[in-house]
Amino acid sequence: MIPVVPAPATLPSLTLVYADMQALGEPARMLLHYANVPFEDVYAWTYYERPWRAGAKQQAPFGRVPVLVVDGTHSFDQSGAIQRYLSRLTQTCPADPVLAAQADALCDHAGELFILSNPCANFFRGERFTTQVAAFQKAFRPRLAYFSRSLAAFPDGPFFFGEAPMFCDFSLFHHFQIATYLDPEIFAEHPDIQAFMSAMEALPTLQKYLASRPTLQGVGTAPILVQGDQIINPGFR
Repeated sequence: MIPVVPAPATLPSLTLVYADMQALGEPARMLLHYANVPFEDVYAWTYYERPWRAGAKQQAPFGRVPVLVVDGTHSFDQSGAIQRYLSRLTQTCPADPVLAAQADALCDHAGELFILSNPCANFFRGERFTTQVAAFQKAFRPRLAYFSRSLAAFPDGPFFFGEAPMFCDFSLFHHFQIATYLDPEIFAEHPDIQAFMSAMEALPTLQKYLASRPTLQGVGTAPILVQGDQIINPGFR
């Protein structure tokens, strides 16, 4: 098991500001739940006390979310930056600077999938959905061999850096989950990626979170988030 950056003796107060969707804020949620790090999960319109398009957007650091607020004072956006910061609180950052940079790169590669996959799963329907899925498959399938090669670099697996998940694994897991909404057979020829997905799902604290969060249903026809009897339309208020 590779050495990691130790967690600080005292954790800061954390608030994750996002919206009604399973997209770029989801890796941070997964990572925090996995590590049992307390945080407040708040919608942007609640945190900024006004609708997103009527003032909240202008109050966010660069007019976008997710935003992480630290100790009620400092805030920053960009999901990759948030994952890197949280990695040092959750003992999921490799201590070796080269391995940490490689984990960073994997996060960036996962983030590149966002443009095609997350909006498609959360919002698109009908012909627009079909067209976007085809574009996603064309762009994503050739890249699977590279992800497999990264997994093979640490054969003791099943995670990308061996026996324990690092911060990048949560970004990859989220984007890979979204990929299966668009194409359930996308990993059929990659048992190593399937094993990675199964290992992530089996992490007890992550498993508990996945079971409690809203489920994304109606992908491609009428996407909604379902939490018990509550139906949530993905997006901003």
